Amino acid sequence: MKGLLLLILGIFLINSFFSFIPTVAPDVELGTYLPYQCWFNILLILSWLLPSNTAGYLLEEEIQPIEKDLSESTSDSIEPSAPYEPSSEPSAPYEPSSEPSAPYESMEGGSKSPKRRRKRKTLKNKK
Repeated sequence: MKGLLLLILGIFLINSFFSFIPTVAPDVELGTYLPYQCWFNILLILSWLLPSNTAGYLLEEEIQPIEKDLSESTSDSIEPSAPYEPSSEPSAPYEPSSEPSAPYESMEGGSKSPKRRRKRKTLKNKK
C-alpha cells in the first residue's frame, strides 16, 4: 500500500513538473520534452512493479557446494568402453576428376578473356 501511494505521488510530481515547462518556456515544443516525461513515468512504474531485492544468494559470503547423487556414476577421467583399433584396410586413394566443375574465370575482372583498351588517337590542331 505504501509503494502504491509513493507511485501515485511520484507520477503526480513528475507530470506537474513537465506541465510547468510550457509556462516557463513557451517556445519549447511538446516533442522536445515528452519523451523525457514518458521515460520518467515508466521508470517509476517499473520501480514499483519489479522486486526490490533479487538474487540474495549472490550476497552470501560462503557458497554452498553442489551435492551430487550417489546413484550417478562420475569419474574424473573419460574412459572409452572399447579401445581404438585402426582398420587394416587402406582407404581408397584420391582421384581427381578429369573435367573441371566450373569454367575457368580469371581473378582480375572475372571475364574469360582480358579486355583490350583502345588507344584514342588525338587530333592535333594543324596550323
